[in-house]
Amino acid sequence: MFKFNFDLLKKSKNVLSQYKNIYWIIGGACSGKSTICKTIAKQKKAHLYDMDEYIFSKYMSRYTKKRHPASKTWFSSKNSLDWVLSLSWKDFDQLNKAANAEYLDLFSEDMKKYSSDDLIFVDGGISYPSVLAKAFPIKNIVCLYIPPTQSNMLWNNTKERKPMKDMILDLPQGRKKWEKFLFCDKKIAEISLRESKKHNIKIFRRNNNVSIKQLSKKILNYFDL
Repeated sequence: MFKFNFDLLKKSKNVLSQYKNIYWIIGGACSGKSTICKTIAKQKKAHLYDMDEYIFSKYMSRYTKKRHPASKTWFSSKNSLDWVLSLSWKDFDQLNKAANAEYLDLFSEDMKKYSSDDLIFVDGGISYPSVLAKAFPIKNIVCLYIPPTQSNMLWNNTKERKPMKDMILDLPQGRKKWEKFLFCDKKIAEISLRESKKHNIKIFRRNNNVSIKQLSKKILNYFDL
């Protein structure tokens, strides 16, 4: 249903190979990517690139039917949230993998605005490490991981996640779609962990015994920064 564009990855890799100081933090929802990225970027006085902000806002006018058919189809639908949660898992999986390559295409375009020496931390956005690894150096990626049971608890019980939950519950068959959302969230977290292991991407497991400050320091040490 949604075709993966390898040419976009090749073009992205050619651009991104010129930048040695971009560092990417990936992982499932609720794993702490944004908090860690903001903490590190502030500490290092670096640029912060929030992928979700671009994917769901700033990229919208830049998606084209020819280069970004998956993203264009998704975000041009009448209700993009309802549409995506109505897909089967197989189609949802294909859509997201294809869209990941399209996001990297636009990300690599944006990097041309920066100097090759600029220090940049990228917050999430990519849910398939296997896709990112084809265009970006593995040594500059870390994956944050929390168990799906913990993520599920946060989605259901925290104020920060409530707006998304309410939006989904307001959709037709909202309770069913909320369960579908949690199922997809779990699958994506599992894929992120599995593919990170396969590609030797460094994994940091979140737990209550390690503070944000401590984890940030561990990540910076891993990146040798």
